[in-house]
Amino acid sequence: MNKQNIKYNLKIDTVYFFLLIFVFFPIFSVDKIDPLGFDTLPEYSYSKLIRIVWVMLTLITCMIIISKHGRYHYEVGMNLYDTLILIYLLSATISIAVNTPTRLVAWYRLFELIVFYFSSLLVTRYAFMQYNYHGAYNFLCKGIFYSFLATIIVLTVLGLYNTNYAFLSEIQNRVRLGGYCYSPNTLSILFVITQICAAYFFITHKYDFISFSFITLILHIAVFMTGSRTGLAILFFSDLILSFKLKSFSRLTKYFIILFLFALLTTVFIIIVYSSNLDLFVRLIGLGEDPLSELITLNNRASIYLVAFEGILQKPVIGHGYVDGVRQYLANNYSLSFWLPPHTHNSFIEVLLAQGFIGGLPLIFIIIYSLALAIKSIIHSKLTQNIIGSVIILSIFLSSLTTVPLGNTIINIGNIFVVFSYSQYLHYRYKRNCA
Repeated sequence: MNKQNIKYNLKIDTVYFFLLIFVFFPIFSVDKIDPLGFDTLPEYSYSKLIRIVWVMLTLITCMIIISKHGRYHYEVGMNLYDTLILIYLLSATISIAVNTPTRLVAWYRLFELIVFYFSSLLVTRYAFMQYNYHGAYNFLCKGIFYSFLATIIVLTVLGLYNTNYAFLSEIQNRVRLGGYCYSPNTLSILFVITQICAAYFFITHKYDFISFSFITLILHIAVFMTGSRTGLAILFFSDLILSFKLKSFSRLTKYFIILFLFALLTTVFIIIVYSSNLDLFVRLIGLGEDPLSELITLNNRASIYLVAFEGILQKPVIGHGYVDGVRQYLANNYSLSFWLPPHTHNSFIEVLLAQGFIGGLPLIFIIIYSLALAIKSIIHSKLTQNIIGSVIILSIFLSSLTTVPLGNTIINIGNIFVVFSYSQYLHYRYKRNCA
């Protein structure tokens, strides 16, 4: 009987890990799948099909788990985090029903949202049910590492077929890693999160110093190649926190990281001091025809924010509609750039524009609450898992100020935030109950 139980646990553990891989899987770039949200272009049909297969495999895996473990999850019941997610999903449904009821794409986006948020909660619960805190983080960080490997495989295979799938020159003459496959900004944040998990594996003795140094070098180069200034800033910030906070790092490793950061800062300082022409320095960072204006306006995002704020004031209660309602609003009201933005480039603005204050506040509360727990853990906690999870949450939060990992079409960065913020919540709730 004992052997049968062990065999059963191994099987169900494998099913849950497959679900984790589907939740974290870096699906093809949303921007390239449906550029404006309205037209279906033939050249993007293959990636649309892959996306449908992705969500259906996730749903089937969920159904298998519910048939095996559904009773347990039902008996555990709902907590505050679950309730807020449920309210957010219901408000997304209402916003579509009121604003874009005839758009099939909008309902499909909602279907993805429900499947992946439910899957994220399900797999996180299992990790804490099956393992101790350390084991749960091994489980979750391993999922992120497999997500990173999948990304490298896709970029390599399709890049060999056509270099544009891996690298692409944008309108601003920036050649960026990601190409047709992935959004460079999203890709950079995935690399940052992988770097944080690599630090965790090194601390827990799963990587030796040479392996960790090699992976660190590759990931830093990869973030640089995405051309994402947001990604580079977040990488620098996360490196800084981990190098000073994690006492499990050897002194040699700390010196290595600090030396790397010092070299980076020195390079920037030299460019500033010795550049006799300030405009030259600005062009190194800003690029584009008017680089100074681009930097001041956050790469033209400020104009999008202003138009979005007007939209929030127009429909403050239920918003303009999840994803497609926002795209339709921007298409009708934003004409200040050479391109039509598919979203607002800010998760907070996005969710308020899409679902109003009734639907937006639950998700915003989750984000702010998770951020508060993360900052508290970074400052006070000595537990490695708390610090690692907190830096991941903080990294995604910072990226949400200029991109939309949350509140828009499902991408794996948003799923990762839900998983790790839910992990922090469950751990905090467990500590409070014990106290």
